[in-house]
Amino acid sequence: MIAELEIKRNKLDTLNNELATINNSMFHANHQKRVSENELITTQKELQEKEEKLITLRSDYERIANSEFVSNIELPEETKCPECGYLLNSDVFESIREMNRKNKIKFTNDKDRKLVEIGDEGKQLKLEVENLKLKVVDLTSSVEKNSKNYDDYNSMLEKKSKEKSPLEEEIKNLSSKMEIEFESEDTRKLKSNVDMLCSKIATEKSMDTTTQEIDDRIIKANESKIPYVDIISKHEMFKQTQLEIKRIEDEAEDIAEKQTSHEQQLAIVGDFMKTKLDMISENVESVFGTRVKFTLVRANIKEGSWEEVCFPSVIDKETPFIRGSESERIRTGIYMIECIKKKLNIPDVPIIFDRSNDLDSNNLSNLETNAQIITTRVDDVNFKEVTLTHK
Repeated sequence: MIAELEIKRNKLDTLNNELATINNSMFHANHQKRVSENELITTQKELQEKEEKLITLRSDYERIANSEFVSNIELPEETKCPECGYLLNSDVFESIREMNRKNKIKFTNDKDRKLVEIGDEGKQLKLEVENLKLKVVDLTSSVEKNSKNYDDYNSMLEKKSKEKSPLEEEIKNLSSKMEIEFESEDTRKLKSNVDMLCSKIATEKSMDTTTQEIDDRIIKANESKIPYVDIISKHEMFKQTQLEIKRIEDEAEDIAEKQTSHEQQLAIVGDFMKTKLDMISENVESVFGTRVKFTLVRANIKEGSWEEVCFPSVIDKETPFIRGSESERIRTGIYMIECIKKKLNIPDVPIIFDRSNDLDSNNLSNLETNAQIITTRVDDVNFKEVTLTHK
C-alpha cells in the first residue's frame, strides 16, 4: 500500500509540475499578446499620420505642377510718332518683356526645384508607409498567434486540472487506510514541509495571475516615448537638411568661382572690343571727319548685350541717316562720296540721283562737290514733261 501511495504522490507531483509549466506558458503568451497589441496600436497611428501627410504632398505636387506663370507687370500704352508711326517707347516695352522673361525663368526654376523636393520626400514617405503596412501585418499575425497559444494552453490547463482532483482523492483514501504505527521526528518535519508547500501553492493560486498592471505600464511607456521618437525623426531630418545645405553651398561657391572667371573673361573681351571699336572709330573719322557721326554699337535690351552696327548720321547733325529728310540724305551722300574719293584718290565721276525736287535751288547749287551732277526734278504734277538739269 505504501508503494502504491508513493506512486500516486509522484504522479501528483508530475501533474503539479505540468500545471506550473502550462501556467508559465499562458503568462508568457498573454504578455506577448499585450505587447504586440500595444505596438500595433502605435504603428497604426503612425501609419495613419504618414498616409495623411502623403495625401497632402500629392495635393501640393499637383497644385504646383499645374501652376502657370502670371506676369504682374502691365505694359504701358504705345506712344507712336505721328509722322512716321515709329514706336517711341519701344525700349520700355523691350525692358518689360526682358523682366517678364527673367521672372518666368525664375518661376520655372523654383517650380522645378519644389517638385523635385516634394517628389523626393514623397518617395521616402511612401517607402516608410509600405514598411509600416508590413509591420502592421506582422504584429496582427503575432497577436493572433499568441491569442491562439493562450487558448490552447488554457484548454490544456483545464484538462490537467480535471485529472488532479481524482488523483488527490485517491491519495487521501490510501492515506486514511494506512495504520501509522510509528511517526518519527523526520516524518513530522516532512509533513510540516508538505503542509507549508501546500499553503504556498494555495496562496499562489489565489493570487491574480493576470498581467493587466504590467500591460498598462507598457502602454504608458509606449505613449511616453512618442515625443522622443518625433524628436529623433526631426533630428534625422535636420541632419539631412544640413547635408543638403552644405551641398548647395559648395555648388554655389563653385558657380561663384566660375562666374568670376567668366566675368574676367567678359571684361577682357569688352576691353578688346572697346579698343577695336576705338581704332575703327579713328579710321572712320580719318576718312569722313567729324561732320558725319557713325554709330558702331547698339544696345540689345532683349538679349541683355550689344551688337556691332554701322549707322551714319546726316551731315552736321546727330540725326540717324535713315530718319533724315531727303535733302539731308542727298547732301550727306554726296559728302561721303567726296570723302571716299579723297581717301582712295579717285578722280571726279558723275553723281546721279533722283528726286532733286526735295532740294531747293540754293541747296542744289551749293552741293559740296566739283563732280558732274545728274539728277531728275519733277515740276509738272501731271508728269507730261521731264526736265533734265545740268550743273
